[in-house]
Amino acid sequence: MWRWIAIAAVGCGGSQRELVPLRLSDEAPADGAAQETACDAGNGRACVAVAQRFYRAEGVDRDDAAARRWFARACQVGASEGCAWQGVMMMNGEGGPRDAVAAVHLLRPTCSGGMARACVAVELLSYQGAGGLDRDVAGALHQLDGRCIANDGLACGFLAGLWLTDAALGDDTQAAAYARRGCDLDDAMACHLLGLITYDGVGVTADHAEGFEHFARACELGWGEACATYGTSLYEGHNITADPARGLATLRRGCALASFPACRVLAAALQTTAPAEAIAPATRACAGGDAGGCAVLGVSYAEALGVPRDLARANDLFRSACDRAEGESAAGGCYHLGVSYADGRGVAVDPAAAQPLLQTACDHDWGEACARLADLVADPARAASLRARACALGVACPGSVP
Repeated sequence: MWRWIAIAAVGCGGSQRELVPLRLSDEAPADGAAQETACDAGNGRACVAVAQRFYRAEGVDRDDAAARRWFARACQVGASEGCAWQGVMMMNGEGGPRDAVAAVHLLRPTCSGGMARACVAVELLSYQGAGGLDRDVAGALHQLDGRCIANDGLACGFLAGLWLTDAALGDDTQAAAYARRGCDLDDAMACHLLGLITYDGVGVTADHAEGFEHFARACELGWGEACATYGTSLYEGHNITADPARGLATLRRGCALASFPACRVLAAALQTTAPAEAIAPATRACAGGDAGGCAVLGVSYAEALGVPRDLARANDLFRSACDRAEGESAAGGCYHLGVSYADGRGVAVDPAAAQPLLQTACDHDWGEACARLADLVADPARAASLRARACALGVACPGSVP
């Protein structure tokens, strides 16, 4: 049911620097503005604290580009933790381009200095044979397993991800074991993966209730996609008792953590109760590449929900979503653009243009699109088939109350 995330990628530039130990006098102030001032004065721990605020969405929305800049500043003043985080973000392409070779130059010395996160990243690059490192699958797995046994939750989480995504490794039960150990050690990614594993029954007996427990924990620990999954289910009551208020709060956290699906679902939920508040999360989702978010934002402009009506802007957003139609939420753009052509909303009435758009949305299980298309087609048999499909999707069944 759930789409698997990409566990790791390869990432951007940097240079090796001499690292110095942090002094007690380098303790970071608690206030964000004071942290930035202290960082500018050369306090490496303060630079790391500022970066972590942006990376973990602590009082601000997650901003990987800002986090990467502050981690780089920390590294420049000799804070090894900043170098480790900068290297990891380079490796993963977070907040900037990927450059595995430059990442290795930062990660190796920080690993030698005892930064566990850097060591895990180096082993992952070794597993992939990236960043100029020779590929050593067996060696990397051995090192990561040793770190996991030694209570490194991040290593456990990455091992779980590798066992899930690399078919050559085979045994799904290994993924569950690593994910469970990592989650017990409070690793957010491990908890999220354990949620996916237990919810879908990957190598274990499926258990929706347990899956949701792990999604909730992963969200609490800062994994945005877990917030999106858990929050959506809570809001809609999907395989869990509905709790709309808690669902919205969870979606807000996911959106702050830069989960664009969470932003999209949050925006769609707010359109009916607080339309002006829906604009910011819908805009963030759309700008982040979530096609469904563009469709939701388009509805706001088409229906004047929280913004002045602008049909041209709405149709541009619908078109953008439809061009990337992958799944039901993205296909909503095709549906709404099809309706615009069918009804002449911001464009000339053009049933011929409307039909393929509505068909695309219908093919992606958008029941309203099947029903509207049935009204446009000339073939009675096809129209009947479309109405039957719409009804199967819970829309416009004969005798239903509109």
